Amino acid sequence: MFILKFIGFIWSLPITILALIYTFFLSLTGNFKFYGVENWSFIWIVKNPLSTKWNGWSGLTLGCVIIVKYPPHDKKWRIKLLHEMHHVKQYMLLGILFFPLYGIGWLLGGCKYRNNWFEKEARKVSGDDGKFDD
Repeated sequence: MFILKFIGFIWSLPITILALIYTFFLSLTGNFKFYGVENWSFIWIVKNPLSTKWNGWSGLTLGCVIIVKYPPHDKKWRIKLLHEMHHVKQYMLLGILFFPLYGIGWLLGGCKYRNNWFEKEARKVSGDDGKFDD
C-alpha cells in the first residue's frame, strides 16, 4: 500500500510543487498558516476567512496541498478535511489528468459544483451532506 501511495504522490508531484509555491506566497500575506502533513497531504489554514474571498468554497485541493477555511477546533473541520483528502486521492490516481476530467465532470453536471462526480464521491466518502456549505 505504501508503494502505491508513494507512486501516486510522485504522479501528482508537478501539481503539488506548484501548489506549495502558491501557498508559500499566500502565507506571506499573513492570512494563511501551514497546519501540518496528514495522509500525504500538506494542509494550510486560512486564518481569517472573512478577509479572503471564498465565493462559497470551504476548501481547495491542488495535488497534495489542501487549503481549508475552518480552523481545527471548528465542528466543520474534520468533515471538510476528509472531503479534501479524498480529492488528494483523486489527484494521486489521475495526476495532471485531474484538471480536464474535473472540467468534463463540471460540464456533464450542468456546470454545478454539487453535480460534479468528483464532488459527489468526496461528499459520500467524507460524510459531507452539504449542510456546512457556505
